[in-house]
Amino acid sequence: MATKLSDARKKSIRDKLKAKIQSAGFKKGHVSKTTGKKISDVKPVKKKVAPTLSKSDPKYTKKMQARKHAKAVKKSLFKKPESGAKSTAQKAFKSGAVKGKQVSHAKSVHKDWRKKHMDAAKKLTGTAKKKAMQKVDAGYRKKIGVKQKKYT
Repeated sequence: MATKLSDARKKSIRDKLKAKIQSAGFKKGHVSKTTGKKISDVKPVKKKVAPTLSKSDPKYTKKMQARKHAKAVKKSLFKKPESGAKSTAQKAFKSGAVKGKQVSHAKSVHKDWRKKHMDAAKKLTGTAKKKAMQKVDAGYRKKIGVKQKKYT
């Protein structure tokens, strides 16, 4: 039974951890969390701890290896460089918070635009209404700098 993690798996673990840190920063920088507060006063939300693994699980060793690797990666992300610069985690968190603040500001700027166009779209019926509302949503998301939704 192979226990060595592939390079692709290692990269995905690192990317996932970095994205988690960034999204925590994004939420912290977002107006829904910071209305009337200083950004330094808002604490990020703590996530639940992963459940303990059962030794009877056929992928037990692989999962334990992945967790061990994730723990090491997390430690390295938070480790401050010798130069005293910010750690990778701090940089990721900051970039997420900056993006969150930009998005929340853009939302307040474009709120009236969205309402006006959405109200007009809602007056239509059937598939035309659906398509018009999706078009308004896509335009709004582009204006505020958020990834567009994929409609099926």
